[in-house]
Amino acid sequence: MWKNVYLARVYRYSPRWFLFVLSFALLTLVCNIAGVEITPFFVWGMYSEKIQPPASYTFYTTTVNDSMLVDTYSGYPDNSRFYLNIPLAYYEDMRAHAGIDPVIPFLQRKTGSGYRWIRPLEGRLFNGGLKGRFPAWYSRYLEQTLAIPVNAVKIGAVRVHYDAAQHLITDSTYFVEAW
Repeated sequence: MWKNVYLARVYRYSPRWFLFVLSFALLTLVCNIAGVEITPFFVWGMYSEKIQPPASYTFYTTTVNDSMLVDTYSGYPDNSRFYLNIPLAYYEDMRAHAGIDPVIPFLQRKTGSGYRWIRPLEGRLFNGGLKGRFPAWYSRYLEQTLAIPVNAVKIGAVRVHYDAAQHLITDSTYFVEAW
């Protein structure tokens, strides 16, 4: 019975690999029991506390070629809807923080002094120089998704909230950017 268990098979294949796998599993277990958050902290950390619903939500509007309002919330597969909407929120967040990728401050808080090991890789891991690259990428993605040439893009935002009766109330609309 025990000879078909995964770790027994790994041991027969390579005792060194067995020690590595066992050490990694034990280290992970000890760190979890000690309350030390280790990789992948993005996954494990999301279960650490209850998430409160936000007070308001922001929806983005995309107008192509000054006339076509793209209905990004219907008529597209899930993956297309994701790439039509989520990058806009990320882009606006980066613009609000002087072009700094919001993942960088998050990692600095999470890793503390250990961030010094990540700093040399910032240019390869995170978005930088966003202003020049995002509009071109998003325009190409719109062309592929809509199957039309895209000459101009205008991004707007609508901020909304729910009242006590769960009705959607528009708080504000504003212009984000055009190119």
